[in-house]
Order: sequence, then structure tokens, then C-alpha cells
Amino acid sequence: MLWTIRMFQVILLAFLALVVWANRATFFSRFDAVYWKDKYEHSQWKLPLSVRTLGDDGLYLYEGYRLINGGDPTLLNAEVPPLGKYLIGASIKLFGNGYAYGLLVNIGVLLLVWYLTKKFTNSILLAWSMTALLASDPLFTAQYSVTMLDNLQSFWLLVFFALLFTGSHSKKGSRTAWIFCAGIALGFFSETKFPILTPVPLFFGSLYLWFTRKNIRDVMYVFAGCA
Repeated sequence: MLWTIRMFQVILLAFLALVVWANRATFFSRFDAVYWKDKYEHSQWKLPLSVRTLGDDGLYLYEGYRLINGGDPTLLNAEVPPLGKYLIGASIKLFGNGYAYGLLVNIGVLLLVWYLTKKFTNSILLAWSMTALLASDPLFTAQYSVTMLDNLQSFWLLVFFALLFTGSHSKKGSRTAWIFCAGIALGFFSETKFPILTPVPLFFGSLYLWFTRKNIRDVMYVFAGCA
């Protein structure tokens, strides 16, 4: 079994290295504020009949730059909560490149999938194999080098479940902090995209806590953190 685990580890690391190499021109480019401002000003977001279309990823990239430099989040793309766009802007500030955001968020998702799979199945082999399969899935692979919000929302959802699981199995002294932080993670989930799906994990997370802890206060801590 150790050989099989090593094989999945090598596959995962080799695939991530391949992703970085294949997208090296994107990951190591510098954000050009003048270019993206011009692209936005002449796109369908400003000129409805414009043929110079700008996708959501480009819009979030430009908006992230604008917000991290003090822009008003209510003036552009206000229908989408600002958290993810601020993180894209932070990537531009830190790395001079907004696309590092996608790579880092995807790696965070993979780490959480590994952790949750190991905790729920108690199998290190299954944890590595599931992580390697997810890393190479075409839908997931498309998110490594784009500035979209779906992967970030998945990240916060997994953080919510990881903290909830950890909290429900912690001692009484630290349980409240873990569960409250799980609620905060769900709040971040809601602040990434329109929170129409928030009631679903909140409902099932509350049920899980009730059936494992039988304590209504734990449930209320999730609601308090999310609020």
C-alpha cells in the first residue's frame, strides 16, 4: 500500500508542476492596470453594444485591482459580494499578478479534500487518491489560472465542514471556538458569491451538530459566526 500512496503523491506533484509550467506565461506576467482599465471601459460592461467583450474573470481581475486600491465596491459589479474580488486584488498587491489567486485557492481546496477524506474514511490511500483525481479533473484544472469565484466558494465550504467536524470532536473548552469559526467560514462562503446556497450547508451543518452533540448552543454558535 505504501507504494500505491507514493505513486499518487508523485502523480499529484507532477501534475501541479505541469500546471505551473503550462501556464508559466500567465503566472509570471505582471498586472497592467492601464490595459485592463481600457479593456473594461470598452467592454459590454460599460458599452452594452460593444463587440470587445470581457468575461467574468477579467471583470473580477480589474475590480479586484480597483477595490484593493480603495475603490468603492458599490460602483461596479455590486451584485457580486466583494470578498473574492478583494482577495484577487490582494494577489495583485502581493505578487504583481492576480492569477496567483487561482493557483493558491485550488491548492487550498486540495489540502482540505485530503484532510476531510482522511478524517471521514480513516484511509491515507483514499485521501491521496481522491486528491490526485480531483487535481486532474478537467473542470477543476480550468480553475488553476483564472480569476473566478467558484473555486473560492468551494474552499470556504470545505473550511466550514473541516472546522465543524473538528469542533464537534473537540473537548468542551475549545469546541465553542472551532464551531464559531466554522460559522465565520460559512459567512465568508456567503460573501464570495450571491448567498442563495447558504441555507443548505447551514441546515445540514446544524443537523450534524445536533445529532453529534445534542446541544442547541453549539448550533447557535454556527448561526452567530455566520451572521
